[in-house]
Amino acid sequence: RRGRLRAALRRHWPIAAVLALAVVARAVVAIAYAPALMFPDSWSYIGAAYGPSHLGGIRPPGYALTMFALEQATGPSLGVVTVLQHVAGLGIGVMIYALLLRLRTGRPIATLAAAVVLLDGYAIALEQHILAETFTTAAMVASIALLVTARSAPGLALAGLLLAAAVLMRTPTIFVVPLWLAYLVYRHRPARAWLAPALALAGALAAFLAVNHAQTGRSGLSNADGWFLYGRTAAL
Repeated sequence: RRGRLRAALRRHWPIAAVLALAVVARAVVAIAYAPALMFPDSWSYIGAAYGPSHLGGIRPPGYALTMFALEQATGPSLGVVTVLQHVAGLGIGVMIYALLLRLRTGRPIATLAAAVVLLDGYAIALEQHILAETFTTAAMVASIALLVTARSAPGLALAGLLLAAAVLMRTPTIFVVPLWLAYLVYRHRPARAWLAPALALAGALAAFLAVNHAQTGRSGLSNADGWFLYGRTAAL
């Protein structure tokens, strides 16, 4: 096993070096700004995660529910959330590297593409904030990676569930869905291969909409109504 590990490190030493640098950068940020950095949006997520109700807010509840689940496992700790977001950021880079190798782009290009993600200062700063972007991106990238590489129904269904999770964390991810479905139709044959991922995606979103309507009396991914649209147009 050690021999295989050493051989893998020799073959993939560029990405290993990039990962090491990325880990150091994230460790410095995590220590310097412990336990977390806050943005105005962060307080709504914290209120939904640790408050009496996880639904009914102005933002979709996926991220708040993730924080709530972590609280059940480790206790309420913003530091745990940000550390896991840093781990997710590293995972995004690794997934991009592995996916590009699978698509036969070659190690230099795959390493460069992963380095853009792993060493992006803006992304590292976002990982230290209580914001949904990192977990959303991780779920979306994992979904797309599975959509490209998976051949079995369970793998494709998991891709659909991951995309639904991303949509439930950040509403703009909904615009990925048509492209995701188009690629599903293009990539996978026969047509029955579309059933598991499409049902997983649609079923997860439909289940949330039903529960949200039962709990809050409103439909939709959040209860923001036209607030954000008004915020964009009021100054005009």
